[in-house]
Amino acid sequence: MNDSALGWVRDDRLDRPEIAEYIDTNFAAIAQGFGCQGIRVEKPQDIAPAIEKAKTANIPTVIDVVVSRDESYRKVATP
Repeated sequence: MNDSALGWVRDDRLDRPEIAEYIDTNFAAIAQGFGCQGIRVEKPQDIAPAIEKAKTANIPTVIDVVVSRDESYRKVATP
């Protein structure tokens, strides 16, 4: 999951969230640079096809799923 930030760190540092944010990074392109298959997913409906493509690959695969930076892990991690 790629939100261009370290989401858990950012959410815990409400006083200085910028210390956990970074530029938009295409991890799929980085994987390709290392000789792996890289798939960048930007729409939810593209996740299942990406997983299927990765399952049939004969090389390691990175699926870079772009998610919103606006969502907080606290919303889903709190019991």
